[in-house]
Amino acid sequence: MRRLILRLFFSVSLLSGALAAWGQGSTNLASILQAARNPYIKPEALDQLMIRLRSLEPGKDGVQPDSLFLAYRLVADGYAINNHFRQAYDCYNRYLGIKETMLGQARRDSIRARQEAIRGRVKQEEGQVIESNNLVQNLQIEIDQQTSRHAFMRQFFSIALVALTALIALMLVRSGIRLNGYKQDLKASQQHLRELHRNALLGKLSRGIFSTRLERRSEIMSKTDELLKLLQSLPADQATEADRKRWLEQARQIREAFSK
Repeated sequence: MRRLILRLFFSVSLLSGALAAWGQGSTNLASILQAARNPYIKPEALDQLMIRLRSLEPGKDGVQPDSLFLAYRLVADGYAINNHFRQAYDCYNRYLGIKETMLGQARRDSIRARQEAIRGRVKQEEGQVIESNNLVQNLQIEIDQQTSRHAFMRQFFSIALVALTALIALMLVRSGIRLNGYKQDLKASQQHLRELHRNALLGKLSRGIFSTRLERRSEIMSKTDELLKLLQSLPADQATEADRKRWLEQARQIREAFSK
C-alpha cells in the first residue's frame, strides 16, 4: 500500500513538473513576443531576447512553432531597425533554420502519415484480397459440388436411360418372338384350313365322281341289258352266228366290268 502511494505521488509530481514547464515555456514566449513588438526596443534588450529564444524549442514546453517563428522575425526586424544587420542576419538565419527543420519534420510527419495510410490501405486491400480469395475458394467449392452433383445426375440418368433402353429392347424382342409365334400359329392354322378345304373339295369331288360313276354304271348296265336282249332277238339273216356270239360276249364283259 505504501509503495502504491509513493508511485502515485511520484507520477503526480512528474505531471505537475511537466505542466509547470509547459506553462513556463509558453509564458516566456508570450513575454518575448510582447517585448519584441516594442518599436523602440534597444539592441541590448534584443540580445537578452535572443538568449531567451535560444533556450526555447518548437513543440516543447508548450512552445507553439508559429509563435516562435514570429518572435524570431520580430527580433530580426528589431535588429534591422537598430542597424545591427549582422545580428538581424543571424537571427533571420536562425529563424530560417528552425523553420526549415520544422518544415522537414512536417514533411517527414506527412510522409510517415502517408506511409502509414498506405500501409493501412495495403493491409485493408490485403484483407479484401484475402476475403476475395476466400470468397473465390468458397465459390469454387460450391462450383465443384454443383459439378459433382451434375456429373452424378448425368451418370444416373445415363444409366437409367441405358436400363430403360435395354428394357424396351427386351420387350420388343419378346414381342417380336410372340409375334413370330403368332405368325407361325396363323400360318399353321391357314395351312390346316387349306388342307381341310382341300380335303373337303376332294371329298366333294370324290362324292361327285362316285355319284357320276354310279349313274353312268346304271345307265351303261341298262344299255348293256338292252343290247343283250337285242342281240338275243336279232334275226339270223341280219348277222352271222359268229358275230352275234362275239357281240354277246363283248356285251357281257362290259356288263361284268361295270357291275363290280
